[in-house]
Amino acid sequence: MMQSVQHIIEQACIQNGSSYQGRATAMQALFKLKQNPPIPINPAYDLYAFATHSPRQDQCVWIITKHIKYIDEREKEAIIQYTNGKVLRIPMSKRRVQRVCAYLYKYHLYFKNPVECKTSKVFASENSLSSIKDTYN
Repeated sequence: MMQSVQHIIEQACIQNGSSYQGRATAMQALFKLKQNPPIPINPAYDLYAFATHSPRQDQCVWIITKHIKYIDEREKEAIIQYTNGKVLRIPMSKRRVQRVCAYLYKYHLYFKNPVECKTSKVFASENSLSSIKDTYN
């Protein structure tokens, strides 16, 4: 029997020490997000994911960020190019994808050096997200 993506992500989170809900709640609390937070599946291996829609919706696509090489936009869709040459078109703006990736990058920095990040203007500033987006261009 085929497992849902949601179930696979839940199991991967549990194997890495927390539930999907625990990781989602942490991201919401750390970054004051209201819905669909990106999920740090295994930060030690830079394995993060985010949903294009609510995971309960049929049109939801889960994006794994580890091997993103470039993000472009055409006709109101983000075009994600991966390092293996594969291309994925998703119904999100390039800006929104970059914003999610910026939150994940900030999360990575937070746990790499939490004391510095908690006091850093870069971590606390909403405007800092635009400075991080160049990582994915």
